[in-house]
Amino acid sequence: MRGGSYILESLANYYYRTGDFDLANAKYQEIISNKNSLGWETQEYWFQAHYIFGKIYEETGNNKQAISYYQEFLNIWENADEELPELMDAKSRLMELREMEP
Repeated sequence: MRGGSYILESLANYYYRTGDFDLANAKYQEIISNKNSLGWETQEYWFQAHYIFGKIYEETGNNKQAISYYQEFLNIWENADEELPELMDAKSRLMELREMEP
């Protein structure tokens, strides 16, 4: 069901914003697993799920996973407009996390 991506993103966003990272993680994973999102309006949710995963892992102290998801997000959107807020933020967060690595 293609429209399901709208619902999944709404739920994932709600759980993320209310601090329920386990449920947010599960819903964002569903978004990433749903390749039907690609090629139409909801593909943005698929792209952004990688960015949000980075933020979830960073906020829960799993910097290694955060780095992995931020890098994946940047790789996916490598040809995107450099001034997109999510891209700028992901690059900044990635740089900060890499500087913290031992």
